[in-house]
Amino acid sequence: MSKTLEDKWDDEFERWTPRRIKAWIWVLIAAVIILPMLVWGISVATSGVRGSGDIVQQRNDADNRISAQAFFEDTYATIKAQDLKLTEAQADLDEFIATTPQPSSSDLVQVQLYTQQLKAKQTTVTGLQQICQDAVGSYNAEARKTIRGDWRSEDLPYQIDATSTTSETDCQPAA
Repeated sequence: MSKTLEDKWDDEFERWTPRRIKAWIWVLIAAVIILPMLVWGISVATSGVRGSGDIVQQRNDADNRISAQAFFEDTYATIKAQDLKLTEAQADLDEFIATTPQPSSSDLVQVQLYTQQLKAKQTTVTGLQQICQDAVGSYNAEARKTIRGDWRSEDLPYQIDATSTTSETDCQPAA
């Protein structure tokens, strides 16, 4: 005799014994707790290899290449321009000192004007020198970075030595 649908459901329900229910609970615990811990452990174990691969991918990314190369070109040009401006500002300061006689201390207005102009020119020289040195620092820092330094043009220096004798990039007024 064939079983009815109701009999089949009753048979299925009776098969769910407490021991079988406990087994399914342990399977669920394993799926919820142990499996994520296992996945996390594997990801930690392979993080070194994955990190190295990610660096290679990022280093070779076209946007990174273009950005890094443009940064080095722009920053090097900025350093050269700031160094030239610094030389011009120093020449302006030297000319001011040479051609403008220091007023006598009895004329306070002239003394203040002279002092104000002198300090403004000195501040300009100092400011241009600091801007140039900041640009050199940025250039050198980027040159040492893992994913940026490889994309400098061949005609640009690896790093810029601020104490060098190259007058274009030493951040000092030319003599």
